[in-house]
Amino acid sequence: MVTIGLALFVIIAAILAAYFVINSINLQASIKNQNTLKESIKSLEETEQRLILVVDRLSKAKEISGKTSVIKELENLSSVLASIPTQTTLTEAVLSRGTTDTTFMVENSTVLTQLMASLIIRTEYQRIDLLSFSFNPSLGYIISLGFASK
Repeated sequence: MVTIGLALFVIIAAILAAYFVINSINLQASIKNQNTLKESIKSLEETEQRLILVVDRLSKAKEISGKTSVIKELENLSSVLASIPTQTTLTEAVLSRGTTDTTFMVENSTVLTQLMASLIIRTEYQRIDLLSFSFNPSLGYIISLGFASK
């Protein structure tokens, strides 16, 4: 009986030892697999970040390429500036598709009359709007005009 009990104890101990060895090997394999998966996830996260940046850049490039150019407005403004009196100063110009908003400073009323006369004869604009008109004794007349292209 003792022999059978001892034999059962040795067999059970051997089975438990084999079970722990097998589980230890499986645990180490799982840890190795987990580390491999972590590295894979990390590289995929970097790739995902790069893809997000590429998608963002592509959307911005599409947005920029979709906007129309203001070259026509720039050319029209350049021709206007070539025809205005020399005592007139352009202080601000905002170009957008089809419109140009400008601000001029004029020293006196004679130059103001010359400026208005040179603008009235412009044919490249459908409409010229007077946005603001003010007078400052030290600066002169400050005129803001909006040009609408044809």
